[in-house]
Amino acid sequence: RFRFCVIAPGNYRLTAMIPASPGRMPYGAAELDFVIHDRDIAELPIEVAAPVELSGRIVWEANPPEKQMRNPVTVSLDPLYRPPWINERRTSSSVPVSEFTLAVPPGAYWLRAVVREQGVYVKGIRFGDQDVACMPLVVGAGSGSAHLEVVLATGGAQLTVRVAKPSGAPITRGFVNVFPADVPSEAELADRALSTPIDAKGIARFPTALAPGIYRLVPTKKLLDLSPQSMAELRKRLNNATKVELSPGESGEVRLEWNGQAY
Repeated sequence: RFRFCVIAPGNYRLTAMIPASPGRMPYGAAELDFVIHDRDIAELPIEVAAPVELSGRIVWEANPPEKQMRNPVTVSLDPLYRPPWINERRTSSSVPVSEFTLAVPPGAYWLRAVVREQGVYVKGIRFGDQDVACMPLVVGAGSGSAHLEVVLATGGAQLTVRVAKPSGAPITRGFVNVFPADVPSEAELADRALSTPIDAKGIARFPTALAPGIYRLVPTKKLLDLSPQSMAELRKRLNNATKVELSPGESGEVRLEWNGQAY
């Protein structure tokens, strides 16, 4: 049992955790939203659930490259409706082909997989028989029986952008953001956005290989705001942004003209 006293009316979130040994994530955790009006609340129930372990593996769409990868694949689960808790095992890094394990409390998460290897990109992410790339993943008590599968592919394009004013002078501050041209929603637009800074020579190099396809380039003065409101506004203007088509295995430079004003 627990008791909190002298709490002002309003909306609150109660978090409960069962501690584990030092350096490990809580044995169990839960959250409960509630509202305080003008009277006491008694017997507020909160059910603490043990973390769910999700196992997965990293596979290739076809044959892997002849040279062994030097950089790891990072797989992470980001909570959608709460901040991360201390010692959550939400991230796993491994070099293909290998297995990984994540352990998180039940809840909704955004699943991400990143690889920074020349010509290699993430083709898709599967959870059981579902494609969960760019969509929320709900982890529950029965999720441990399903397996995550991160699919890698070769033939990714490496993109370098030279940013200049209409006069031809280089722009040496800001960021270049790249988006697939056919993104259907603001949430997916935010998830698939890639940003990289512009260096002192006016060059922006993307360290992550991109899947072949058509993309839009958007320069910004500051790091991109990924809020739903910002993404909705950006999506309205995306058709007017600079378009670039990337071929399999391409490694080239694109010129982007920008007057330096906010997009």
